Amino acid sequence: MDDKILLGKRIKYFRSIRSWTQEDFADRLGIGLPTMSKVERGVIDVPFTRLCKMSKVLGVSLSDLVNIHNAKG
Repeated sequence: MDDKILLGKRIKYFRSIRSWTQEDFADRLGIGLPTMSKVERGVIDVPFTRLCKMSKVLGVSLSDLVNIHNAKG
């Protein structure tokens, strides 16, 4: 499976365990819902600065967020 898809699934996992909708999370990040959807589907690359903000908003370390090969989610 493509790394972008695995990352998107990981982001969705952390978002969903907080019971946030894509729209909730997108609002917290200051991005549009279409962009959030593309991130979770692995359609687009996520810039490093956005990954950092995602980890902060989700309350997880950046390494936990991007550890796509050795983690659940």
